[in-house]
Amino acid sequence: MKVTISDIAQTSGVSTATVSRVIAGAQNVKPATAQRVLDTMRKLNYQAKPIEVSLPSNLSKSIAIVVEGIADPTYVEIIGGIQKTLSKKQFLSIICTSDGIPGENFLKSLDGNVAGIIFLSILDKSGDLLSEIADTKTPLLAIHRCSSWSQSFPNSIISDDFQSVYKAVRYLVELGHKDIMFINLPEGTSGAYEGKMGYEKAMADSSLPVKDAYIIEGNTKRWTGRSIGQTILTSHPEVTAVLCSNESLAWGVADCFGSAGLSIPDNISLMTLDISSSQIPGRKLTSSGCRLSEMAEVAALTIMDFVHQNENGEYNARTAVKHKYILPSYIFNGSTTAPPPAK
Repeated sequence: MKVTISDIAQTSGVSTATVSRVIAGAQNVKPATAQRVLDTMRKLNYQAKPIEVSLPSNLSKSIAIVVEGIADPTYVEIIGGIQKTLSKKQFLSIICTSDGIPGENFLKSLDGNVAGIIFLSILDKSGDLLSEIADTKTPLLAIHRCSSWSQSFPNSIISDDFQSVYKAVRYLVELGHKDIMFINLPEGTSGAYEGKMGYEKAMADSSLPVKDAYIIEGNTKRWTGRSIGQTILTSHPEVTAVLCSNESLAWGVADCFGSAGLSIPDNISLMTLDISSSQIPGRKLTSSGCRLSEMAEVAALTIMDFVHQNENGEYNARTAVKHKYILPSYIFNGSTTAPPPAK
């Protein structure tokens, strides 16, 4: 039986309007409510589908924002930021998902029907679909973590996972940590290779051994973080700091440590990649990486520039000057890191 927005609303205890706002990436939803809706979407295996809309007369252009799966807080914040910037210039954003849709059919549904496409791939493995979408005649921009993808498709906004992980590990080392676990994304996923190289480089530059057992493959699921947290407790009790590749994993690890009676950061430090604005007023995860708000704004401004070039006959998908913007990495000092406990 097909799961509907009404099903999500009823199970989550919210209105259908709230569910719609979460799916659209609206920022006027409380983080706890948005997370509850997203968790329900995962539990019920809800799949958003591409939509067709008629442009209101007061909105001049439409931009398709393509994601692999809508139910992740990282995507929600980026989408909301893109929409906010686009709307200021009277652009309409259309949220689509590529889940389960053959690349050829997906392209036909978008190419020529929208003014521009932003392909958002920062959590999953999408190099193949990205290369197919790159053949579209419509102005296209990709947001991802993998610098090697930009060789075949250079119109990219890139989160520099090498620098993000490198800075995170060096930050933890400066606090006094030596046994640092890194929970990476699956091999082949956007940014997984860069993250691994950043970890190994930072450990080597700190004159610390690189232990294969300290690099664990995870995903974007909170329950996976809980499972890996248990592995750390039982098999690697000497670990004093954990760096997670995404926020969902980090909160899962925190759940596990809390259930075991451990205090963060008194007993163990915890960090994640990407700096989410939602963390600043409420969530206090220490983070390393790009600011998601900056990523969203740069992407929206860049695609609008492509669209204007196309309107003036100055844009050609195959001959246009390629854009490759690598976002700078920062450290956000939250409340989940501290020097290791005295032995």
